[in-house]
Amino acid sequence: MKGEVVKGIGIGKKLGFPTANLKVDPKKLVPADGVYAAMCETGGETVKAAVSIGSRPTIPLKNPDRVIEAHLIGFNGDLYGKELKVEFTRRLRPQRKYGDAKALAEQLAKDIELAEKY
Repeated sequence: MKGEVVKGIGIGKKLGFPTANLKVDPKKLVPADGVYAAMCETGGETVKAAVSIGSRPTIPLKNPDRVIEAHLIGFNGDLYGKELKVEFTRRLRPQRKYGDAKALAEQLAKDIELAEKY
């Protein structure tokens, strides 16, 4: 899938895992909610990533929209407004609600470590 990187609400960054939030064509099929290993390409550069699709159940929000967020492993650049192509390589786990932000951050670290292997 591909989409434009748009500004999110900064949850990933606050947890120590900044993400690129994708705006995709609403007519396109999107994989089921969950966490995936992926390869992301932007500007000719390809980077391993952990991608979350879902409504962020651990974080209480007034409007829990379904979002696509990609943490590009080892990437430190500005992607806002750029197109990001995502190639999913493996589903790591279903979406799940955690007890608090700390438990979520601990799981995200494990997800990223696993995504790096694929």
